[in-house]
Amino acid sequence: MAPTRDVTVTFHVVRAPTAGGPRKTVVRQTEAGLKLRVDSYIFDDAKTAYEGMIVDRMANRATILVFANELAVEAPAAGVTLPGVTMTPDMGFRRRGARTVAGLSCTDWDVVPAGSAEPWTACVTADGVVLRAASATREIEATAVAYGAVPGSMFEVPAGLKRVAAERK
Repeated sequence: MAPTRDVTVTFHVVRAPTAGGPRKTVVRQTEAGLKLRVDSYIFDDAKTAYEGMIVDRMANRATILVFANELAVEAPAAGVTLPGVTMTPDMGFRRRGARTVAGLSCTDWDVVPAGSAEPWTACVTADGVVLRAASATREIEATAVAYGAVPGSMFEVPAGLKRVAAERK
């Protein structure tokens, strides 16, 4: 399940796995989810993200943006999963019911990720947009959804960040 059209979703972080984590996350997706940008904000009303990630699946590149350190850490996108934000065909799904989130109808699904990742539930619109996701340790819920073109610049590393390759283990 991936969005069928370009979309920007603003989430309130209801529950995070660590204290002091983000309170707001903005997710931008284009090209049926093949390009993705996630920005995290420490406060709901913050205007500047403290960290982010750009994923370009066609180019097989994921870039972690660490604004405080002025770094852009690049790695292959293969295997990058963003539970609660993206859903992939290798996950197991079971339909649960329906609800309304941020004024939009969505279907609740039990989601079982491939491998050992923790299971979660997601509420997804008919056109593939995740509006709510929850697991035992985290929960996000959309507060705003905007359909429309996402500027290509959102998928470029911001000026001033030093690009470095992720260390290979």
